[in-house]
Amino acid sequence: MTSWPTPEWAEELSCIAKVVAATADLDFRDDAYQEIWIKFLRYPPGTKSYAWKAAYSARNSLWKREKRWIRLRDEGPEVCNGEYMAKVRVPRPRPSMPLEEKRRRNRATCRRLYYADIERSRARVRARVRAHRLKHSAPPPREEINHPQRNKEIAALRKNGMRVGDIGKRYGLNDVSIYAALAINRIAVGV
Repeated sequence: MTSWPTPEWAEELSCIAKVVAATADLDFRDDAYQEIWIKFLRYPPGTKSYAWKAAYSARNSLWKREKRWIRLRDEGPEVCNGEYMAKVRVPRPRPSMPLEEKRRRNRATCRRLYYADIERSRARVRARVRAHRLKHSAPPPREEINHPQRNKEIAALRKNGMRVGDIGKRYGLNDVSIYAALAINRIAVGV
C-alpha cells in the first residue's frame, strides 16, 4: 500500500501551496501555507487543477475568517450579529386572501382571457364538448355478420392459410367481425 502523497506529488503540492500563499498578504503567508496543506490533507487532490482550486479556496477562506475577526474586534459583535440575523430572517407571510376574493379574481382572469380572442376560445370549447360527447356516447352499432356467402368465403380463405388482417383488408372488416363470421360459419356447418 502506497502512502499518500507520493514524494513527487508532495513536491508538486508544496510548490502549488508556496505559489498561492505568496499571493496572500505579508502577515498571512505562513498561515495560508498551513491552511492550504490542511485542505490538501483533508481532501486529497487527484489532479493539478483541483489542487490549484483547493489552494486558492483555502487562502480565500482564511482571509474571510480573518477579516470577520478584525471586524468583530473593531466594531463589536452586535454589527456582525445584526448582519447574520438579517440573512436568516424569515420574510413575513403575506396576509392570506379570502376564498371569495380568490374566486372573483380567477373568474375575472378567465373572462378576460376568453374575450381576448373569442373565436379561438369558442373553438376550444366546441372541441372540448365534442371530445366529451365522443367519449361518453354509446358505441356505434355493430355490423351484422350473418352473411352466409361471405362467411363461407372467409372460412375458405382462413383454411387456405390467409391471415386475418389480409382478410380484413379484402372485405373491409375488422378482426372482431372476421372471428365472428368464422364462429357463425362453424355453428352453421355444425363443427
